[in-house]
Amino acid sequence: MTVGEPGVAPVAVRADAGTRPTDLLAALWERHHGTNAERVAVLESAALALLDGALPHELRDDALLAAHKLAGSLGTFGFDEGTRIARSAEELLNETNPDPRELSELVVGLIDVVGAEPVAATDPLEPALDPAGDADGSCAGDVLFVSADAMLTERLQVAVAAGRRSLRGATSIRDAEAELRGNDLAVLIVDLAVDGDAAIDFLGAAAEAHPHVRAIAMSDTDTFDERIRAARAGAQEFIPRDVSPDAVLGLLADDPARQTMTAATIAALGADPEQLDLLETLLAGTGIDVRATSDPAELWEILEHEPPAAVLLEFRMPDIDGLVVCRAIRAVPRWQHLPVVFLAADPDAVEVFEMFAVGGDDHLATPLDGNELVTRIRSHVERHRRTTSLVGIDPLTGVANRRLSDQRLGQLTRLAGRRAEPFCVAVIEIDDHDRIGRRHGVAMLERVMRTVADVLREGLRSDDVVGRWTDERFVLGLYGAEREDAAARIAAMIDDLRDREITGVDGAPLEVRMSAGLAEFPTDGSDLWQLLAAADRALRRAMRHPGSVRPASSAGHSSEGLDHVDVVIVDDDEMLADLLVHSLETAGLAVRHLTDGVVAAELLGNGLLRARLVLLDVGIPGMDGFSVLRVLRDRRVLATTDVVMITARTATSETLAALEIGAVDLIGKPFNVPVLMERIEKILDRSA
Repeated sequence: MTVGEPGVAPVAVRADAGTRPTDLLAALWERHHGTNAERVAVLESAALALLDGALPHELRDDALLAAHKLAGSLGTFGFDEGTRIARSAEELLNETNPDPRELSELVVGLIDVVGAEPVAATDPLEPALDPAGDADGSCAGDVLFVSADAMLTERLQVAVAAGRRSLRGATSIRDAEAELRGNDLAVLIVDLAVDGDAAIDFLGAAAEAHPHVRAIAMSDTDTFDERIRAARAGAQEFIPRDVSPDAVLGLLADDPARQTMTAATIAALGADPEQLDLLETLLAGTGIDVRATSDPAELWEILEHEPPAAVLLEFRMPDIDGLVVCRAIRAVPRWQHLPVVFLAADPDAVEVFEMFAVGGDDHLATPLDGNELVTRIRSHVERHRRTTSLVGIDPLTGVANRRLSDQRLGQLTRLAGRRAEPFCVAVIEIDDHDRIGRRHGVAMLERVMRTVADVLREGLRSDDVVGRWTDERFVLGLYGAEREDAAARIAAMIDDLRDREITGVDGAPLEVRMSAGLAEFPTDGSDLWQLLAAADRALRRAMRHPGSVRPASSAGHSSEGLDHVDVVIVDDDEMLADLLVHSLETAGLAVRHLTDGVVAAELLGNGLLRARLVLLDVGIPGMDGFSVLRVLRDRRVLATTDVVMITARTATSETLAALEIGAVDLIGKPFNVPVLMERIEKILDRSA
């Protein structure tokens, strides 16, 4: 299970009530041996990188996650020494300059552990109070939302909580003034429909009195006059009232007060070598790297394999017209938002018109002025970064990102319900994603991702949806398509991908396959989250036969429907979850396993899935466990459902935070299964 996956994970290991614990442990250990071996391999790669003198930031993050997962699960399977070693590796990787030899020795120890046979733990493993393990309580700054719309306020609170912020609501200008006086805010969002003209007056007064607060205006009248009115009042930004909560979260993540110009790459095509050299010289030291070429084919390679943040084109060149190149760029959907700037000496009005007519964004006069060049290019790069975030475009593949695809899929699901028309959702995963990355490198993996996105986009109709869900997963929405039609279309996409010619780093053809799980509305789910969960279960069946598509109903939907259960497990560690599910089902309890915090908050928070007890891991993808717990508290779910938090690193502050929010207990990983089962039985008996 990779970070960010949606849905419900099925339990593939089953045993009857007579199965010995050691047999079950061995079966689970065997099933997940590859996953643990991959985690150790990541740590080994980190150790080798350190020995070579440099540990890339991304590899360090992957290694930290691998060590954290190993520390949380090995002890439960009897490998107490493995947990100790993994924790030592995690602590070492958190140091500024980790000792490569020490990490190598720890990796050797983990290799020995992962190659051993599991033994059942016999001693209770109580949570350790680790002062160094405090949960990250950092907050990007509080938000005050002024609106009389209670439902919108609640939806924003859920989205903002996922971004580790706190959003407070005020339903009147009077309440907003009190909040603004009594709290240190970072962001103020004012719905201009509150209290008539008082809202715009309040916005202006707040912007003047609190210049450090980021002022944002919201209105259901998205007109130029309204935007001018808000800007005059001091609003730094303007958002329409029907904007999605996730889009607001993306906007807050792009807080300009916290932004510095990050490194970016731009591409430049020109026939004058001196001008290209001058571009590189003028932009040197600004954080902008220039990939300059005089060959249009090489420019295309740069666009395909090293997506830039902007493109500079010489207007007139001997062998090719810059206008033609711009038109070709705009013909590729994922480059629709890529800034294109022309370089031209004294263009006349007709030439400027031609530049904008083919999709150009700007033009710079040559010879170049250094200050103007830096200012204009930085502006385009920053605007491109913000635009792709706000419009919901994944910058690597050009398809919708998770936030936008969620929004569009939800709209199509509701539309299908109102019109009683067919609609299917599919979750697609690239087979052997991790192997491709390890063997061929990140650049090749990104090329594969772009190729897959192109195949999916080309195989869909204009009113369908394709979005990138996680690193290796895509989600599709096929409106008007019944199950058989959707399965046939996806199968054709799978065949199309198989026929694409991709050459690996070794020069040999690289075979890329993808598998798909398919769910149909309303047969497999009455809302988007149920459909995604059903499609996720079907995908796991499909991945047993790489390159296949599997409909949800044939994947056992009837026995896995979301309803009332005894226990819900929210944890992306499949090995531990399988063990827990077996133990709970052996005790006669109905169990569901979720792997994503956003899905858990949506299903449990909206009553789509109800449980007597939730075992909630702190470190889950999508939305962390504490944020999920806050959602359940705010939705009053905790009145009927007990929550036990599970974490690999407990601290006094973490325990207190969980109990203050509303959890009934906090248990540390690794845990002793019999002891955990005894605690669960007591909690369930108390709620019976």
